[in-house]
Amino acid sequence: MKSRDIALVGILLAAGAIARYISLFVPGAIVANLTIAFYCLAIILVNPTFREALGIGLVAGIICAVFSHSVFPLGNLITEPIGAVVCLAVYRLVKDKTKLAPAVATAVATPASGLTFVAVVCAVMFVTTGASAASLVAYAVALLPIVLSALAVNTIIAQIIAFPAMSVMQKTAVSKVRKHETPAADDAYVVLDNLSFTYSTADKPAVSNVSVKIRKGEFVVVNGPSGSGKTTFARAVAGILPHAYGGTLSGSISVDGKYADEYASVTDLSKKAGMVFDDADAQLIFTTTEEEILTGLETLGLSSEKTAERLAEIYAETKTGHLKDRAPHTLSGGQKQRVALAAALSRSTPLLVLDEAASELDSAARREVYTLLSELRKKGAAVVLIEHMTAETLGFATRMITLREGKIVYDGEPFDEHDENLFVPLEREGSSK
Repeated sequence: MKSRDIALVGILLAAGAIARYISLFVPGAIVANLTIAFYCLAIILVNPTFREALGIGLVAGIICAVFSHSVFPLGNLITEPIGAVVCLAVYRLVKDKTKLAPAVATAVATPASGLTFVAVVCAVMFVTTGASAASLVAYAVALLPIVLSALAVNTIIAQIIAFPAMSVMQKTAVSKVRKHETPAADDAYVVLDNLSFTYSTADKPAVSNVSVKIRKGEFVVVNGPSGSGKTTFARAVAGILPHAYGGTLSGSISVDGKYADEYASVTDLSKKAGMVFDDADAQLIFTTTEEEILTGLETLGLSSEKTAERLAEIYAETKTGHLKDRAPHTLSGGQKQRVALAAALSRSTPLLVLDEAASELDSAARREVYTLLSELRKKGAAVVLIEHMTAETLGFATRMITLREGKIVYDGEPFDEHDENLFVPLEREGSSK
């Protein structure tokens, strides 16, 4: 497992240990084992090998044994590994068939563990006390309500936590990409060739059969209704889609003459493309605004004098100088967007991708941003702006792309999309302009 996965498993097993410790205060010889929910979550989110799942189950068994007040605590060392392996097997069988896969896997793993524990305890009682078959059956039947209650609670816990957790994990996963058989396209700075992408948590592609070329010196505005694939398109153009988002990708993405998935990491790609996300909070991580901007400038290898000069220019361009000592989390939404733009500009990349990056600014401030982006284009940079208010970009953008249901339906001269008389959809899916 990767270090990230090991950390996640550790956190969830620690949560399971807390749940098990709390169970000590519940009266009774055996209580519902909520630890199962947490090691099942770990397995569902990490999708380990069976050997690794066995290890997760063994650690969970040790936790359960330490905090157990059953007649045979060591039985957990047998039952939890079994539950972990069953969880992984069931999850792999159903994960592509239903969104309730976490619940299904946990619902099967819980009785697999619970009933095995009952069987182990009965076996121990028979060997050590010579209990009759009738008394053992009665004992087992008495424990069934506990197993069933654990099944219900664990299933609910796993399903409720799995959805948001998978969303977070999706942002740090690696996509499945086919091996390339030909060299990457180099006739444009960015080339999307018959690109389709389906997120690991989705049933249908976010973008489908998208082909487009973006060259330096273009200012491309991208619009479309909610859910049309605009954000996925932005991630693809920036090259980060196969690196940072879990899913299945077909077709290809080329950035500066190299396949995006052949770059070593997102950090490597950040030298080629800058991106401003729709959620500024997701990319503002330092303690002050100045640190956010300086971090990018320091990657350019400039002298201290040139760095100070460029920092002053960025402050002036984005009107963020008065915020330089402010913590990003204390800023307003519009101020955060300005700082995120300033941080992206600091890297001086040949491509800048902005996903609704001016949505919290007023009309006058947005025009200032578009003017700045237009100046970047004139200096030779490629600019791609996701923006639903495209009428305001007229006079700045040189090209407009419209997405509907994950496909390009227009690729041409910018126009006011509210004027239906001007809209002529493409007769084919996608464009290689």
